[in-house]
Amino acid sequence: MWPQKGLDFPDIQHVINYDIPAEIENYVQRIGRTGRCGKTGIATTFINKNQSETTLLDLKHLLQEGKQRIPPVLAELNDP
Repeated sequence: MWPQKGLDFPDIQHVINYDIPAEIENYVQRIGRTGRCGKTGIATTFINKNQSETTLLDLKHLLQEGKQRIPPVLAELNDP
């Protein structure tokens, strides 16, 4: 089970998500553990084609907004 929102774990440098939550806000909450107090870190998330296209598009937009690298599998998704 993932820690409840609001808990603080200092000095986390890498978060690995073995799944992506359906709600992108929960994804942001998870990866935010690496970016506390001006620090940076790495978030690795495993995705597959069984994810809903809506969730994958939300992830693509989030990465674009953050000026992050867009993986090819997300880059080829077209917005409706």
